[in-house]
Order: sequence, then structure tokens, then C-alpha cells
Amino acid sequence: MHLSLPTLINARIETAAEKPAFRGPWQRRRCLVPANGYYEWVTDAQGHKQPFYLQPSDAPLLMFAGLWDRWNAADGTPLLSFSIVTEAAEGELAALHHRRPLMLQAPQFADWLTAPSPALGPLLASAPRPSLRWHAVGPAVGNPRNDGPSLVEPVASN
Repeated sequence: MHLSLPTLINARIETAAEKPAFRGPWQRRRCLVPANGYYEWVTDAQGHKQPFYLQPSDAPLLMFAGLWDRWNAADGTPLLSFSIVTEAAEGELAALHHRRPLMLQAPQFADWLTAPSPALGPLLASAPRPSLRWHAVGPAVGNPRNDGPSLVEPVASN
């Protein structure tokens, strides 16, 4: 069994239950995706792109709501993949990007994993989101061959 990056990386919370690619996972294959943080790119009025690193301000990890699936590659090899559930960004975060990963806190984990799909909307809408902090980082994050702790070090923004 191989883990594969999905061709559909993000699943919009507003439509995931109805979209053919996400309908089954929304009902039966929800997961939690741990992350130290994530990146967003902001384009200024001159077209310059600046990456930002977002991380939890009051916890060691973020936990994203995810959907997983099992499918077969063209050669019949079974593959596992996952997508991150996203929602509209609000407040200061919306200045960086109009969407954000759906981030859950410990009291919401069991509901996300086990609640019947019709109950998810009200459960998630009323749940508090973790608080975040962010800072500008260098453009090296845009190359998937780059790796290491230097990618999250603060730099002066453009």
C-alpha cells in the first residue's frame, strides 16, 4: 500500500458532502492531519509574492480536518490519499488568504471522526478555532526540493 498525494488537495467544507470526489470520505473516512504550521502566499499590488508561515500561538501542533480515501492506481496498486478540509478565513487571517484549513481542537476530534455527516455542520460552525500567529519567510519554501528548519525562519517582508 502506498501513500499518494491527492490530485484534489483541498475539500471545501461548504460542498464536500455533495462533491463526488469527497462524498464517500465525508460520510465514512474522516481523519485528523497534524501539522506544525502551514504556508500562505500573499501577492502585493506590484505582483510580488511573499510567503508567510502560520503556526499555532498556544499549542505545539495544529490538527487539520481531513478526508482520506483508498483507490487503485492505473497499474492496480492500492493507494491511500487524503485532502484537507478548508473553510472561509475570517478576521486578520483573511488578509493573507480567503480560505484556511479547518483546524480542530481536542474537544472536537471525536465529533469530527465519528459524528453522522448531517450533524457535522452545526458541530463545526460553533466550535472555536485555534489562535494563530504568522511571519514572513523566504521564497525557498516555494521549491519542493527544499527542506529543513530554515524554511520557517522569519525574514523581512517585501
